[in-house]
Order: sequence, then structure tokens, then C-alpha cells
Amino acid sequence: MLEQQAKRASLILSKYEVLTREYQNQNKTLKENHERIIQSEQKKRKEIIANFENHLSQIKQQIREDAEKVEAEGGNEVVKENTKLKE
Repeated sequence: MLEQQAKRASLILSKYEVLTREYQNQNKTLKENHERIIQSEQKKRKEIIANFENHLSQIKQQIREDAEKVEAEGGNEVVKENTKLKE
């Protein structure tokens, strides 16, 4: 009887060890996948930010060019018209 209990306890311990190793492997896999996803999202975020900053820079440049063009073509008249419209 004592021998049967020892065998049963040994089987339970063995199953527990197997389940623990399986859990550790699954946990490791999940962590690796999570890290991979984080890196991928960070890369996407950096690309989006760079793209946004590039477009913003282009827009600012276009605004500067348009402002210079307006000044060269008689910006004072445009300013006067805008002042009249504001009043």
C-alpha cells in the first residue's frame, strides 16, 4: 500500500514536471512573439513619423514659396485686401 502511494506520488510529480516544462516553453514562445510584435510596431511607428515629418516639411516649404511669391507679386495689395476683409 505504501509502495502504491509512492508510485502514484511519483507519477503525479512526473506529470507536474512535464506540465511545468510545457508551460515554460509556451511562456517563452509567447514572450518572443510579443517582443517581435513590439519591434514591428515600433518600426511601423518610426516609418509613419518619418513620413509625416517629410510631408510636413514639404508643406512648410510650399507655404514659404507661396508667401515669397505673394510678396514678389505685390504682397502689399494682398495685405490691404485682407485687412479690408477683416474689417
